[in-house]
Amino acid sequence: MQQPKEYDYLLSWVESLRAKGRLSFTLEEARSAFEVSQDALKLALMRLSKEGVIKSLVRGFYLYLPPEYRKGGILPANLFIDDLMRFLQHRYYLGLLSAASLHGASHQAPQRVFVVTELPTLRPVKDEKLFIRFVHTRDFPEKGIEQKKTQTGYLQVSSPELTALDLVKFEKQIGGLQRATEVLEELQEAIDPKKLQEIAGQYPNTASLQRLGYIFEYILENEDLASAIDRSLESRLRHYLPLSAVEGDETTAINSKWKIKVNTELTAEF
Repeated sequence: MQQPKEYDYLLSWVESLRAKGRLSFTLEEARSAFEVSQDALKLALMRLSKEGVIKSLVRGFYLYLPPEYRKGGILPANLFIDDLMRFLQHRYYLGLLSAASLHGASHQAPQRVFVVTELPTLRPVKDEKLFIRFVHTRDFPEKGIEQKKTQTGYLQVSSPELTALDLVKFEKQIGGLQRATEVLEELQEAIDPKKLQEIAGQYPNTASLQRLGYIFEYILENEDLASAIDRSLESRLRHYLPLSAVEGDETTAINSKWKIKVNTELTAEF
């Protein structure tokens, strides 16, 4: 007869989490669940980690990997991001390319997971299986964040409208304004003009609105979405600014409507 392992108590406990709809736990939860020494618990955690049953994601936070996920060595991010951000005590939403892929820009699905969150700064979470990129904002939005149901609860995701605004604002983080334009070309079908105007009206970054309006009108030729952005800017003062915030200063054209100095060439596939 096979002898029970010293850490079967921990294995049974983490397996019971799945029955409760959970695939993550904290070190403090494990300590509270058992009357064992810290050294004994640490050893049990190390052994389960070595066997691929659990994975330490950040200090004090673990994932339980059911059998169907052990070969890959990681869970899909949407099954644990909400728990992770609650553990880190940061407001958040899945955004940028990660949100765009959920809204239909599927061929743009990135290897990285983009999480928009508030300050203070969080370090990225990365290993050979996973890269979570935290994008920080001082002006955390109050509108434009949707809840999506997952197997383990809910996930906060930027709406198509907020995603569009963020793609331009955070162009550097996603690989440039051309990449943003390519994603916007796919994403535009999911964007509602009325919702875009409402969310843009509360979006604090006026420069991003000007740039997005220019892209919708002159690159993607979407008059409805361009007009929605234009209406959201009616009470704001527009200043001339470069189309890309990260490209060079050389200007090839001036657009007086959006007050854009064209310093990069953008193309759409159509």
